[in-house]
Amino acid sequence: MECGNVFIKKIYDMSVVNGNKTAFSYIEDNKIVETITYNKLLSEIDFYSKYFTSLEISDRVCILYLQAGVDFLPILFGCIEAKLKPIIRTIGKTVSKDKIINQIVELKNEMPFINLIITNCKFQDFDVICDKCNINFIDLCNNNIKLKFNNIRKDINGDIILLTSGSTKVSKGVQISIEELEENVKFCQSLWDINDNDVCLNWMPHSHIYGLVTGFLLPIYTGGTCYIMSPKEFSLKFDTFFEGLSKFNITNTHTPASNLFLEKGIEYINNNQILNFNLSKLKIVSLGGEAINYKLLKSFLEKLSKFGFSSNAFSPNYGMSEISGLLCAIKTDESIKTIDVDEYDLKFNNTVNITNKFNSCTIVSVGKVSSDNVIIFEPFTYNKLLNKTIGEIVISVPSLSNGYINTKDNFNFVKYNNKTYYRTGDLGFLDEDNYLFVTGRLKEIIKVKGKNISPYEIENCLLNSKYKEVINNIVVFSKKDKIDSNEEIGVFIETSMSRENDDIIKKKILNLIDEKLQIKINYSNILFLRKNKIPRFSNGKISRKKCNELFQEIKGDEYGES
Repeated sequence: MECGNVFIKKIYDMSVVNGNKTAFSYIEDNKIVETITYNKLLSEIDFYSKYFTSLEISDRVCILYLQAGVDFLPILFGCIEAKLKPIIRTIGKTVSKDKIINQIVELKNEMPFINLIITNCKFQDFDVICDKCNINFIDLCNNNIKLKFNNIRKDINGDIILLTSGSTKVSKGVQISIEELEENVKFCQSLWDINDNDVCLNWMPHSHIYGLVTGFLLPIYTGGTCYIMSPKEFSLKFDTFFEGLSKFNITNTHTPASNLFLEKGIEYINNNQILNFNLSKLKIVSLGGEAINYKLLKSFLEKLSKFGFSSNAFSPNYGMSEISGLLCAIKTDESIKTIDVDEYDLKFNNTVNITNKFNSCTIVSVGKVSSDNVIIFEPFTYNKLLNKTIGEIVISVPSLSNGYINTKDNFNFVKYNNKTYYRTGDLGFLDEDNYLFVTGRLKEIIKVKGKNISPYEIENCLLNSKYKEVINNIVVFSKKDKIDSNEEIGVFIETSMSRENDDIIKKKILNLIDEKLQIKINYSNILFLRKNKIPRFSNGKISRKKCNELFQEIKGDEYGES
């Protein structure tokens, strides 16, 4: 099979050397449900490529609604070879019809040139939904094809389109080429020394750039094997994921929801009598997507070290769809790098001072970067900031994507010193050795009475205080009143403490924040939640926007104070 897709070439090379080697296995409850070898992978790609080509549907932007499984890559690469431009989406086995309709309508409104959906999901009435939305439909399960609407051609500067968030309401379509994906996969391979002996356990959605790169493309690029678990099973049955790490002799796994992963791992160890559990082969646990809670990280390591888990396996990292994957990560031969700073320094445009004070905040680095690739900007003047000064993280790398499909959104791609950079909207700083530390999001800065307040400085203050033992999880967010849109600080704290103590703890927490940070928060704006009630996206990351929505609904009962 001749093609320019480097990943297909890698699959072909592997099929020549060891074609019967397993490329992917889909598992449920740690039992293998379906397996695909490198030989089969190659033949399936060829089949779908010829099938889609025969339908004469090239140059269309299509939505790929695919379930987690071993046929994801064959269908994706088949689309690309047939010159389709797929928007990659994940769909579960049980999903509401209304949710699908809303997703399609919102995507269609944002990208009116979409007029084809391809799915491998046995979802009842999918074709009826497409009819209502004036979209053509290909059901690969039942060979049900409806191509009655006119073909809309759209020039796309890339091979695939990834949406930037878990909510289509605010999603932007990022145009990414195979060449850019290869650049990033090669970078990941060198960071973590991944080879054909490695075995990955992946739960992340293939629609997430992190899941696509580390869970699907990296294994086949290096000739390894990957076990696939659905995101829903990871969320609802974390025990099976954790036990799978030992059962399948996993060497690498990756998550964009770092703190959720750490919390669930600690909970699993605390609640189970574990026998014959061996994590000595696990050489990479890459953690991304959010600032890592160092307290959780230490506790996780303490719990798992007796099972052969090495602290050097932790690899905090940083990346996004706009750069086709990862920017940086702690390498396999590196220890985690941390610094202790005063919580009060974690403000935008502040210089960070290292401190040894008892209540200092420990920040975890996401890896070393090149000064050619990363600049810390003052976001309103474009002035480059000095090391240890918090500003906006701005990136230019070989795997930089081709921008958004709607060019009106491309204001985040800027020219600086004759290079194109991406303004991430993330806040952070570089130390003297060019290690990057992420401290927050520019758009999550809360403006109260003319003062800019970072949610992270409040979160870190509490997580490193004497009250840290009663805090299972915490999120600080912008609470906006529905009537006058005034912005205030809202706080959700997940805790297992008895309800009778919440009034006393609230007052002490408010006093601490006022004393340490000179920030005043209304008593009624702090709510204690039961476990796992803080809103998250499907990839496990906390949604501060949804926190504000939930706050408006809470009356202190079902979701509220524990």
